[in-house]
Amino acid sequence: MLVRRLIHHHDRSTAVRLEAAFWRFLEDIAQREALPVDDLCAAVLERAAGIRPWTRVGMTPSRWAAAALRVFTTAYFQTAATDDGHRRAGHGRGDLRPSALDDAMASAG
Repeated sequence: MLVRRLIHHHDRSTAVRLEAAFWRFLEDIAQREALPVDDLCAAVLERAAGIRPWTRVGMTPSRWAAAALRVFTTAYFQTAATDDGHRRAGHGRGDLRPSALDDAMASAG
């Protein structure tokens, strides 16, 4: 299910629709970084605009912002992933049976 929130960036508000899990991930990251979620999102969008602004990728501002936030969230957690953390989580054993995927999705959503 997509959840719509307004993100304030460059004196504008952009309506961004993300899966509820991504909003929770962004809230977790903001808490870890001691930032309000709006400030975190604004910083991500500021950085993304410097790399590839929405006007250059043929997307609406809302879709561009959603994509930027998804990429940031994935990269943030990927960077934090360690071999030890993967072992503790039971990864790397090729255990992709439906119940393992269900457990992973339940914890994310």
